[in-house]
Amino acid sequence: MFENAEVIHSYTRAQAIADGFLFDVTEAARAERFRLPVALAFYAYAEAIDYDGNTDAHTARITAVLSAARAAIGDWPESAYRGEFRIDRGEGGAEPDVLTLIAHCGPGDQGEPVITIMRPADD
Repeated sequence: MFENAEVIHSYTRAQAIADGFLFDVTEAARAERFRLPVALAFYAYAEAIDYDGNTDAHTARITAVLSAARAAIGDWPESAYRGEFRIDRGEGGAEPDVLTLIAHCGPGDQGEPVITIMRPADD
């Protein structure tokens, strides 16, 4: 049905990173034993990393998100599709502030496997 269809527009992962819709955390992910490139989607980054404007805490929060994602996916093969996990954004308050995220493995710009961490609603 669509074998002769022409692509009229595409939006690459590289463009999304350049535009600030994805945040590339591949460098930090390597320290958590990820073998694939990893990016956080805009709203996941906003809600898990930058929710209070405390830029001094960004590195620790990125590490916490990556560590939780790594624990959720374990030693998944690169062909696995997704793992759900939760992080506590609380600062020691009485009520836990839990955020649910997913790590989704899908194709990158050249069809290579990449991981995107996002909110379940963004999947």
